[in-house]
Amino acid sequence: RIDTIEKDEVFEVLNELVKEGKIRHYGVALGPDIGWFEEGEASMRERHVPSIQIIYSIMEQQPARDFFPIIEEQKTGVLSRVPHASGLLDGTYTKDTVFDESDHRSHRRRDWLTTGLKKLATLDFLIENLDATIGQTAIKFGLSGTGVASILPNFTNLPQLEELVETSDAEDIPEDFLARTHQLFDENFGLPVEEETPVGD
Repeated sequence: RIDTIEKDEVFEVLNELVKEGKIRHYGVALGPDIGWFEEGEASMRERHVPSIQIIYSIMEQQPARDFFPIIEEQKTGVLSRVPHASGLLDGTYTKDTVFDESDHRSHRRRDWLTTGLKKLATLDFLIENLDATIGQTAIKFGLSGTGVASILPNFTNLPQLEELVETSDAEDIPEDFLARTHQLFDENFGLPVEEETPVGD
């Protein structure tokens, strides 16, 4: 939160811990609540944090894309989380998917899933033309962001883990395909503006 970023004492303690050798680096985790662009900009330009952790995926490209010029300017390292857009990009959901009550996605409106699947359908060109699963392509997309050093994916079983481990051997996304994913996002994947997929963990 911005009130924490504005507290000098927080960063005095963190910098002292670095000097004492108790920690090597620290960073700021941002989002998904509103206001995290302001927090991120202040973290990088005013606090000069070594790294930030942000949400960045094919379906959730903002405000991360607005950060990239600042990231390049400040030489900030980036950890990108939720690369599969809460599971929409791991290839396992259908319109009939039902989430367990213990799953945070069960508390979302149903149109989060139906709208997300409509957006996923516009990405068929990735599945059809690349030697990679959509889950692996989602990881590759996350790594394409400016300053991104690593991805923090979610997985719940061994097959998912094995698939993600094999991402390094999967086909990279060509530049024209990357540009197309950016354009699709800018156009809300061809859907009316009211049909937006909320950002979230």
